[in-house]
Amino acid sequence: MKESKDVKINPLDIEVEVKSLNYMGLIAGTIQDINLVEKIDKLLPLNTEKGVVTTNGQRVSAMIMNGLGFMNDRLYMVQEFFNDKPMEKLFNSEVKAEHFNDDALGRALDSIYEYGTTKFFANISYAIGIELNLIGNTARHDTTSISVTGAYNELAAEQKDEYNEDFSLEYGHSKDHRPDLKQFILGLTTTGVANFPIWLEVLSGNESDKKSFHETKQKIEKFQKEIKYPHKLIFILDAAFYNKEKLISYTDSQWITRVPGTVKEVRKILEKEDDISTWIEIDSNYRYRIEMQKYGDVTHKWKIVYSKDAHKKELITLQKKIEKLRKEALKKINQLMKEDFRCSKDALKAGKKLSKKLKYFNLEYKDKKGAVKMKKEIDDSGKKHEEIEIFRLDINLVDDNKAQEKARNKAGKFIIATNITDTAELADKDMLASYKSLSGTEKGFKFLKDSSFHASSVFLKTPGRIQALMTIMTLCLMIYNIAENRLRTNMKKANETLPNQVKKEVKNPTFKWIAQMMRSIAVTYCYDGDGNFLKASVSNVNKIHKKIINLFGGAAIRIYEIE
Repeated sequence: MKESKDVKINPLDIEVEVKSLNYMGLIAGTIQDINLVEKIDKLLPLNTEKGVVTTNGQRVSAMIMNGLGFMNDRLYMVQEFFNDKPMEKLFNSEVKAEHFNDDALGRALDSIYEYGTTKFFANISYAIGIELNLIGNTARHDTTSISVTGAYNELAAEQKDEYNEDFSLEYGHSKDHRPDLKQFILGLTTTGVANFPIWLEVLSGNESDKKSFHETKQKIEKFQKEIKYPHKLIFILDAAFYNKEKLISYTDSQWITRVPGTVKEVRKILEKEDDISTWIEIDSNYRYRIEMQKYGDVTHKWKIVYSKDAHKKELITLQKKIEKLRKEALKKINQLMKEDFRCSKDALKAGKKLSKKLKYFNLEYKDKKGAVKMKKEIDDSGKKHEEIEIFRLDINLVDDNKAQEKARNKAGKFIIATNITDTAELADKDMLASYKSLSGTEKGFKFLKDSSFHASSVFLKTPGRIQALMTIMTLCLMIYNIAENRLRTNMKKANETLPNQVKKEVKNPTFKWIAQMMRSIAVTYCYDGDGNFLKASVSNVNKIHKKIINLFGGAAIRIYEIE
């Protein structure tokens, strides 16, 4: 957009148009600085000779900006989202809001799906992660379920590349607590201090973590070999990954996981009485001790961890559970004591059956013999009933002190396992922190399922587009984390701070708060009385805004016209 030559114009004849730039300049700047459009267009090229105005890279970028709009708009309302945005700032002067219509965006989603959603995302993420040095030494993987509403084609989505399995919407274990809805499973792997997402999978709604975790590990390793990535990653996964036989076979991989409390060896270790004061102290809350587990030539390291805070909470929870079970047991005992049995053996059998169901209690009981006359009842033949003997139980509920003590011993304790036994590679004290870094992936799920993102319920035409949409949403997470990490890193280098929501200076603001602070920034366009363009300028930029933009650096400085 060119400014007109200098002419004298009556200020009263000037017409003004205002478009909202807000923090979108930081998002667009990030996209431009990492050459995201070019990377996508290389994978999903379009023939521009056929009159195509926007490329797949620009369409994906538009959906990312829309997704990071925090506007409670659905991701497919992209054209409306850009109607009041300065397109020449975010894209170029040729791109208009109407170019991002449903048809254009749908074709972009189809192109991602046809290429293969996992392969597409991995090619983009590894390229960017390597360039920005955001790939750490660990791969933190987890899954979540996302419910869908509406009617879908019953045929499963099929992809024939080596990283995507056939996919279908199914009923399954719902982590959203919506068993009434069909769902799909989203698998996400993050790495490094920026919680940078490097791997994405969209799986069928009834997929099991115990199966998919191991398959995902193998796919990531295969992909890294194909792109000749030089470093092996340490895989960090939750307890569903623990399978002793499979883990023993992973002699060429490194992993850290939590051992389920259902494993027999774990129950023995955690339930026995132990002198916690002799364990190695990590901090005021955590202590640990190490046990080595040998399986033939293979050795695994188990770190038994004790948390003082968790111990207190779990003891309170345990006592409430015991009292609840006590009330339930007494109710069942009262019902059983009213039952009549024809022989002592049947009575004792019923008592033993109840006793087996009691987790923290035992029964003290004896049969009670009595005689009852049944003379009032007469059968069809007119014969009176004879007197019969009946047996009733006399039961007392007593605490199973041994079982309750074992449960108390377990409180606040858990076990982390790894096959990295060399302390030079992974110090004993660092095992817990490494495992807890899995929370970075959980934060990614929280971001993707935020109510402002409208990802908790998805409605698209086909299962294939659902897979592609999840790729877009995970790219949103990638751009968000890159932008936040970039700002925090530059602030640390410059030893700078920014005010948070309560005006306190902090060194680690969230990008969402930065977005809130920059919501007033706009681009003002001036026209003469005949509608001829005069000039455009970025307005409402205060000192804090300038500080943020300068700390951010890169293309953002040009977009916001900061000198």
